[in-house]
Amino acid sequence: MRSTLSRRSFLAAASAAPALIRCGGDPPSPAPRFEPNWDSLRTHEVPKWFDDAKLGIFVHWGLYSVPGWATPIGELGEVDWDKWFTNNPYSEWYLNTLRIEGSPTQNHHRETYGEDFAYMDFAAHFNEAVRGWDPAVMAGLFQEAGARYVVLTTKHHDGFTLWPSAVENPHLPSGQRSAERDIVGELTAAVRAAGMRMGFYYSGGLDWSYNPEPIETIQQVFSTILHTQRVRRLRGRPLARTDTPIRSYDSVERHRLSGTERPCPDRCRLLQRQSGRADQQPV
Repeated sequence: MRSTLSRRSFLAAASAAPALIRCGGDPPSPAPRFEPNWDSLRTHEVPKWFDDAKLGIFVHWGLYSVPGWATPIGELGEVDWDKWFTNNPYSEWYLNTLRIEGSPTQNHHRETYGEDFAYMDFAAHFNEAVRGWDPAVMAGLFQEAGARYVVLTTKHHDGFTLWPSAVENPHLPSGQRSAERDIVGELTAAVRAAGMRMGFYYSGGLDWSYNPEPIETIQQVFSTILHTQRVRRLRGRPLARTDTPIRSYDSVERHRLSGTERPCPDRCRLLQRQSGRADQQPV
């Protein structure tokens, strides 16, 4: 079945649960209080400055930037779901596609780097390249382009952080868990010095280091999110701040986390329709 879901819609649905994005600049004002339900969350209004900002830069930067390789088969929504994940055209999904047996990415990786070269081995190459990085130059380029704000992927789905985190991820090899430089802090300072606002993307629920099995179907996107949250609960690690909306996706995989029935939200229904599971009901 061919999907008509755009990349923006997919990322909004798949990442709204595990990811936290925050922009700042002005002194913080008292935060409004929201209830853990979709009706309450839909009352959120974006700040006026965001409505006025005509251009922002979203920086996807991480270990996947080292190979910088993917299969150019088309945009999200133009490719059948049964082919999408094996041939994912976005390099930030390099690790997941690498794990799929026989995928073009896996073949490319083995031919280019060898079968014994693990994805996390890119950390050494990444850290070496970042030693010569000048955040002021990057921020200046964004400002020259007319950007009013910048958002950085502080941690993408591979679990590698762009700052030397003091909280070690037990599922990643020692010495390959984070950037040596505080990329987040340095770029934030440079962006604000250039008169722009800074935002942060953090993928919490969708973290492949907590689940070694590759995502090969649209349904597995949500089951992976739920698995990550369960592992963190068992280990006593903090959850993503958006943990409550994550539970609203339980009906996709027919899980019950608290014994309370919850309706399937609009985004969940959209993805169910696109994946041929529109008839599924909450349990």
